[in-house]
Amino acid sequence: MNRIDFTFSDTIAGYVTAANAANGTFTLRTPGGSEFQGKIGASAYAEFVRNLGEPYQDATGQMGELLQPNQYVFAYGIYYPEGGDHKFEAKHLIFPGRKPGELAFEKQDWWINQIRQIGDFYIKAQFEGQEIDYNNYRTNLFLDGSKMGSGIQETDTISRTVYGFASAFLLTGEDRFLEAAEKGTRYLQEKICKRDKEREGIVYWLHALDVQPSGVKEVLGSLFGDDYGRSRPTSRSTRSPAPSRPTASPAIPASSRTRRRRSTSLIATTSTADRPAATTPTSRPTPSTRAPNRWRTTGHARTGTPWATTRRPT
Repeated sequence: MNRIDFTFSDTIAGYVTAANAANGTFTLRTPGGSEFQGKIGASAYAEFVRNLGEPYQDATGQMGELLQPNQYVFAYGIYYPEGGDHKFEAKHLIFPGRKPGELAFEKQDWWINQIRQIGDFYIKAQFEGQEIDYNNYRTNLFLDGSKMGSGIQETDTISRTVYGFASAFLLTGEDRFLEAAEKGTRYLQEKICKRDKEREGIVYWLHALDVQPSGVKEVLGSLFGDDYGRSRPTSRSTRSPAPSRPTASPAIPASSRTRRRRSTSLIATTSTADRPAATTPTSRPTPSTRAPNRWRTTGHARTGTPWATTRRPT
């Protein structure tokens, strides 16, 4: 019923258990214990794992000697249906080390160099060679770091960037990262944190600031579509007073709710059962286009990352 009679591509990662350089075949055992046989394709190429900022390191000419028992390898290739089974032909191999048991990301300075690269990228992208000034910060960036036309400064992305700069300082001890973290913290406290001194002394945070040629507008309610925020950018002089108590978001039926995909290690989610019953709004605001946030260790469409968190294979 579920017969697969078509070609498809996939990546297999595991330890080499056997290899034959003469006919270009090899066998991998995954950390889960499954074994797969493969063949090196005629146009296959190989490389070594490299850190951010490092040049390409070719390993194509060494594939035969690198494919030895206990060598860990990532093999990307194509499955072809043949003889009632599927044959795997490797097109691209990535070796995490130059010999069995060696993992490049276990070098002493690997993570220090990586976070330095990320920190310098954001300093250059956000402040464009000028003094570190968060009035010039923008949430929406292109992949090369150039700014989009939007003037949105979202609170969550600023806070994560501050966390990243602070982490970069702790790992490298370099003062430019400390300066960026401290200035970002002050910006959040002075521009985005609000205190209702006239009523119950409630402290709350804006969703974002919208920097436009006509001035800076404050956005209180969420602009994320899955939050069903009823926000409209308003200036400080016209913004309504804060409510006497926080108002919960309306419940959203599980069948129609689009859950924001975020790292569960960093974000506490609220189940539908915990939300008060309410009528679902008939219209939803358009979700904002978010720039990749490279401080996150897990990525997705809205908060992507340039590297995958790497851990030693088991």
